[in-house]
Amino acid sequence: RNYKEMGPHEGDVRESPGKRERYVDLLQTSIREDGKKRLPPADRLKLFIVQNYTLKTLVPATQWMPAYLGDGPGGWRENLFGDVSAGFTTAAFLVPQGMSYALVANLDPIYGLYCATFPLLVYGVLGTSRQLAVGAVAIVSLLIGHGLESIEPAKLPDGQLNPQYLVLAIASAFISGMAMLAMGLFKMGFVTRFLSHPVLSGFTSAAALIIGFGQVKHVVG
Repeated sequence: RNYKEMGPHEGDVRESPGKRERYVDLLQTSIREDGKKRLPPADRLKLFIVQNYTLKTLVPATQWMPAYLGDGPGGWRENLFGDVSAGFTTAAFLVPQGMSYALVANLDPIYGLYCATFPLLVYGVLGTSRQLAVGAVAIVSLLIGHGLESIEPAKLPDGQLNPQYLVLAIASAFISGMAMLAMGLFKMGFVTRFLSHPVLSGFTSAAALIIGFGQVKHVVG
């Protein structure tokens, strides 16, 4: 049956205190009872929106933060020591890493520290993975360094950082961030399925060789 013909609670498999939950239950029940008929495009769009664009899905911290701040199991009393030690360990690793990646991108080391700090704070609120490495990476730094230097030299004749190069680097980071935000909002993670493993492994291996040979001059002087 069409969900519009059903009663307000008919077909519910669980209690749904909110209006949005009842709407999702009715749509899902309609799909299960009549699998041969597809919902109209407008109703499928509504179902997709109410399932994927809620405060809990857009800001995942609203799910785990109340439990973490509470006194129950999994709260801060159990995890505070481990979280603090993990934070110090990660910071000790990210400081030299961020500075070195900034040099690969032909930027001052301070900008590497910015990239190693602020993305972590944002991802802690908007992200869901506990294993994902957030921040500057070698390949992105390499692309920034070689790509922008073909437009504007990174250094002035006196050896100082070129302000125009810095503006281009900041603009590139902003545009990339907006593109990634748009892809996240439109659920375009499936695009990565079209990137084959040989392409990724070859790209990362070549980037590692280029970065390694590029740092020889800093080692030998």
